[in-house]
Amino acid sequence: MDTCLALVKTIAEVCGIVALGTSAIWGLYEFRLKRIAERKKLAFEIFEKFKLNPECALAAKMLDWDTKLNIASIGEKPMFVRSSTQFLGMALMTEKPMGFAGFSKEEERARDIFDTFFTELEVISGHVQAAQVLDADLKPFLGYWADLIVSGQGHHGTALSNQALAFLKAYRFSGALALLTRMAAAAKSS
Repeated sequence: MDTCLALVKTIAEVCGIVALGTSAIWGLYEFRLKRIAERKKLAFEIFEKFKLNPECALAAKMLDWDTKLNIASIGEKPMFVRSSTQFLGMALMTEKPMGFAGFSKEEERARDIFDTFFTELEVISGHVQAAQVLDADLKPFLGYWADLIVSGQGHHGTALSNQALAFLKAYRFSGALALLTRMAAAAKSS
């Protein structure tokens, strides 16, 4: 009888330990799911802020399309440009060729737009470096632009890609460059 009682007691202790272990594992699993959901929500909010910045939206359009755009600041007189590869190449130029007379007003404005675009990518890179979000969380939102800038996959091709990369390096947008490079590499591997 004592043996049976000891066996039942041991089985009860083991069941209690298993239940406690299972509960702890389930708690960790729920915590992980909650953390993933929070990261994804933050990534969406970060991208929404980025996308709603008028200058970031203009830079994205210029990278993607060869079209006529108004690049004037809000409240200023319209300033229309064609976002051609040649125009963007001049605007993103980092080395001044011999006889260079300076940037036109439109090129200066385009430089300001891309400066804002890359500065915002620096901020996003800071969120990644602080482990608030992961590259994978941002990839659905920024992967396309990373591919355009780093790989030259858009209609502007590698000429603009090379110019944009030189701009990023020359003006020390190292966080943005690293973020875009990782995302473009991830896009190739997937």
